[in-house]
Amino acid sequence: VTILGAGFHAITSVTFGGVPATSVRVHGSDRITVMAPARSPRTRCSPLPSHGVYRRENAGNDVCQVQVRVHERGRVSPAATIRAPLEGLQLKDALGDLLAYDGCHCETAPASDEYDYLPQPRIDAVAIGGGTLQADEHGGTLVVVRGSGLNALDLDWADFGNPHSFAAERTDYLYASGTELVLRAPARAITTGRLAVRLSVRSLAGQSNGRTVTYAGVPVISSVVNTANPRNLNGLYGGPDTGQTPLAIHGTGMSGQVIGLEFVGQGAHSFSFGTQYRVRAHSDRVLDVDTVAENPGVVAVEPCTVTGCTKAGTGNLFWLYPQGTPRVSGVTPDSGPAAGGTATQITGANLSCPISVQFGTVAAPAMAPVKTILGCGSSQSLTATAPAGAPGQTVPVTVQTAESFYTGSTPLSVASFSYR
Repeated sequence: VTILGAGFHAITSVTFGGVPATSVRVHGSDRITVMAPARSPRTRCSPLPSHGVYRRENAGNDVCQVQVRVHERGRVSPAATIRAPLEGLQLKDALGDLLAYDGCHCETAPASDEYDYLPQPRIDAVAIGGGTLQADEHGGTLVVVRGSGLNALDLDWADFGNPHSFAAERTDYLYASGTELVLRAPARAITTGRLAVRLSVRSLAGQSNGRTVTYAGVPVISSVVNTANPRNLNGLYGGPDTGQTPLAIHGTGMSGQVIGLEFVGQGAHSFSFGTQYRVRAHSDRVLDVDTVAENPGVVAVEPCTVTGCTKAGTGNLFWLYPQGTPRVSGVTPDSGPAAGGTATQITGANLSCPISVQFGTVAAPAMAPVKTILGCGSSQSLTATAPAGAPGQTVPVTVQTAESFYTGSTPLSVASFSYR
């Protein structure tokens, strides 16, 4: 240890908290070098407060602040005032220097004659703040570290990952004391499954042990299957909009991280947005869940973690349909040329979520629901273009909806179309 000052002449000893140093060398009236003694039961530590953030902290788990005194015959260097180190809320100025909060009566830097004995940093436990068990891979999740030797004045940094990598270092603490440290988890590359990252801290006394911080990834979905009804339309399964349909969601990243599931309507006129928190992961590849009551339409089934939800894709779509067998009661106009192409309006009941319109046994080449605030369109009306037919032929007009397809019910009709 190098001691700088003035008036160093006939030096008899240098003490650290009352314990003599060894190898004392006076290089001049303004500089001395010594070998600091080990902290021992004889070392007089400046007492830490016994309340607030300092409660239950001592020289063993926080810091031992001692005064360095230079002794001559009959004289000793004056003692500066040693205050307790700044602990608790970490405030910084524009240059990044610590600021003492009002009423702290503490120091943000050591006194001129202060020497600090530091315990080896140790992490006893790591907790994720905010009520979650995993960190957001976008960064910002609060991480609470409990242990010893965590005082911010003596702490160099926290390492998320390899302690030998500069990229792992974090110094943006929100709260620090000798036994507790709060900081924000840094961002990571988005993964599919959970990611375990080693967390340790480095202080002037060395590197701590490591503990694991687990990040949540974002699942990838390959299919959504109605386990109670095998009928599907080119891989698109469906169920009633009243909820309680059992689903098996296939993909990866299901186990141990999904906290809920969203049903998000697709299309500009969809107002479906339901959430289901009761999810069951059978494995990392299969998740069981029941649908919730929601507005009808095609929805994206999106498992969610604290990092985010699976985005809509071809593999995670599901059709929520209103119940009721479709019934056609009128066609306007009810006749047209045998060459087809007549634009018709079809009225009736339970016509929303239409899949096809049949003129006899021939499907209309084009059809569209009448737009409403709901994504499935009007339940009472839709438009369709008549296909070609035989002159003088009269055929019934039926509408197959998502409900009639998935339930296997027979569409009803009391209306017909005649070809001229």
